[in-house]
Order: sequence, then C-alpha cells, then structure tokens
Amino acid sequence: MIVCDAATDLFNPDVVRASVGTFFSLPTLESSSAATLQWCRQHGVLTVAATPEAEPMYTQVDLRGSLALVVGSEQYGLSPLWRDQADLQVKLPMHGQVNSLNVAIAAALLLYEVVRQRQAGV
Repeated sequence: MIVCDAATDLFNPDVVRASVGTFFSLPTLESSSAATLQWCRQHGVLTVAATPEAEPMYTQVDLRGSLALVVGSEQYGLSPLWRDQADLQVKLPMHGQVNSLNVAIAAALLLYEVVRQRQAGV
C-alpha cells in the first residue's frame, strides 16, 4: 500500500491500533502523488481512480492486469493530480443522499472486484 501526500501520521498509535494488526503484515510506504504516478507509468502499472464523476462503473472495466487503485480522502476526495492524470476513472454506485463513501469501504469494494475478476477470469 502506498500512502500519497499523507495528512495523517501512519505511525500514530491510533492508526496502528485501528489497523487491528494489518499494519504489521502489509508493506506500506509513503510517497508523493507525483512520484507514485511516475513510478506507475515507468513500470506499466495502470492507475485506476475512483471518483463519482466517472462514467464506467467499477464492475464494467477490466481490473485483471497490473494496476494501482487510487482512492481519495474522505474529506477532500482525490487530488487534482489523480483526477486529471489517472489512466482510468471508475465510478462506485451511491444511492440516496450520500455523496461520498468511507475510503475504507470504497477501497474494499474495488479490491473485492479485482479479486472477483481475477478468480473468474473475466
């Protein structure tokens, strides 16, 4: 997991505790968005950004290749860099009056779809 332009200290005891141990089992690093995007492009990693403005639903795109899923903060959403320069934007469905999903829920939905597609050979 790459955390870009972190607004929170990843090593804060509250963050570590909230991860329920995952913090110690998932390789995590911090980087700037620009450096991360550049690295992805240099290594052929498709950047897929979740945004309500996207046209294709996340279930309608091929997520089986090498990719980086990009989700924004709950308060501010995606940065302009990711909105403008991600290779692909996808939409998560939201019904009712909610205009944003919890970032953990958004990431979980996207990751589940990646696993589903890869197991099904979609």
